[in-house]
Amino acid sequence: AKSLLAQRTAQQIAKLLNGGLSGEVRIADASLLPQDIAVLVRSHSEAREVQQALRGYNIASAYISRDSVFDSAEAQAMSRLLQAVLEPGNERHLRATLCDALLGFSANQLLDALEDENQWERLLEQFQHYHHQWRDHGFMAMFQNLLHQQRLPQQLLASEGGERTLSNLLQLAELLQANSKQQHGMEGLAHWYAEQLEAKGEDEERQLRLESDEALVQIVTIHKSKGLEYPVVFLPFIYGSMPTRDNEPLLFHREPDNQLQLDMGSRSFADNYQLADRERLAEELRLLY
Repeated sequence: AKSLLAQRTAQQIAKLLNGGLSGEVRIADASLLPQDIAVLVRSHSEAREVQQALRGYNIASAYISRDSVFDSAEAQAMSRLLQAVLEPGNERHLRATLCDALLGFSANQLLDALEDENQWERLLEQFQHYHHQWRDHGFMAMFQNLLHQQRLPQQLLASEGGERTLSNLLQLAELLQANSKQQHGMEGLAHWYAEQLEAKGEDEERQLRLESDEALVQIVTIHKSKGLEYPVVFLPFIYGSMPTRDNEPLLFHREPDNQLQLDMGSRSFADNYQLADRERLAEELRLLY
């Protein structure tokens, strides 16, 4: 159902935007534009379904959430890249970052490089150069040079979801550069970055940014949409809910004193299950409201 609903949502958005282009669909006195439309979702997986469906109609979109950029796949790839540049003689780190989606070596390409002594030596020298550049000129100078030499922007933007990947990488690079002066050298910055991967937080700088500043259809988590308004809003997955499980401990509030209770299998489990599921439904209704 999720995939079908995403497809129908994209179809309706395409129809509206085509009407906007022809001037037939208007908001007040202006033609409807992509940024006038929001699709509200609960999770990253739902956002991904919608984005994929919209791409089928050549409609660009941006995902706005409270997710941290440090929870992204690109954050893990950046961690492996930092280790490879920090220890350019460590071949294990180099192999790990080459195989990453970031640099994109296939298994066959990596095998060819390992078997070709001259090619492997060039790669080691290249990362030795990145190490010296980071040490002498700072992280951002090294990273921008690496992006240019590896042609990462061109490669990523030519691939599906590449704009999101590049946006995350640039945001992570900016955070690294901004904190480089507060840390003690290269090792200190790498240690700070490792701590960020483990930390939890919702401060503004950690939150994922838009893929671009273009006028795009907005895909927004319901929690992030609080206080925002859009002329046209789609809620394709609002039907979804997870009934309280009857084979797990129950968390609910006792009546009438509203005390929080945990039932791990009491004689009143069946009655308490009804209370817990009613609370779950009440929360779903508050979310819909």
